[in-house]
Amino acid sequence: FEAEHLRALLHARPAFRLSVALRAPHVLENRPLDASADWSAGPAFQAYAAEQLSRFANSEASFTARELCAVDVCLAACGHEERCAWWEQVRKCRRRPQGRAVAALPVAAVLIPPETRHQARMNSA
Repeated sequence: FEAEHLRALLHARPAFRLSVALRAPHVLENRPLDASADWSAGPAFQAYAAEQLSRFANSEASFTARELCAVDVCLAACGHEERCAWWEQVRKCRRRPQGRAVAALPVAAVLIPPETRHQARMNSA
């Protein structure tokens, strides 16, 4: 779907309950671009965590400690190896080659187990 299709659905008032909002976090801070009539804002952490998970799913590599904490909490049921394998597959889809090793990136904190992270950083240097 493109944004125009989603917005048409938001305003069509479907027969079912629809509670959704379109967000652009860096365009309009703390408020949606558009929302269905049934939508109401949830807890602030949910919106924050959703934004960070979207960035993670986009294989972004630069996160602050707070942002990584939100991602880690949301992915707690998924092991580090699974996370890393999935994230690296998504990263390979990027147009530009990604020269830095995962261990050298800030996102490594949620991709590499703590007990092997230091050694992985040393190996990637």
